Amino acid sequence: KLACKLGGKPLPLLACLHIVYAEIAAHADAWPFKKAVSTDIAPDYYDVIKDPIDLAMIERRLNNAPSDRTEYYVSVDMFLAELVRMCENCRVYNGENNEYYDCAVRLEAFARERCGQIAVDRIPGSPRSGGAGQ
Repeated sequence: KLACKLGGKPLPLLACLHIVYAEIAAHADAWPFKKAVSTDIAPDYYDVIKDPIDLAMIERRLNNAPSDRTEYYVSVDMFLAELVRMCENCRVYNGENNEYYDCAVRLEAFARERCGQIAVDRIPGSPRSGGAGQ
């Protein structure tokens, strides 16, 4: 198991991810990412974007552990990678010089900053999990 510190306070990793997720979801630039892209608005979105993700899906993954009772996100890096993919999908689909692209750039920078502030430690006696940079 991994534990983390956010703002100097020790917490389980999942608790840190919930805190950071709430901050990201409340960010002023998060509005385009709140739920899956509708084909009513972007009919070809799923033809262009093959691995879609949105904040609602990330929240479901944070809240619903798989049946084996392990967390979906086993590292900060895995959590951040999905947020980065979400923003990259937006930039790829929308191209530069528009509001969506700009929101993606700012939200990704905020997510990287906040995830970078999570200090992660392995709980003594627990098996190794996750990857480097945790």
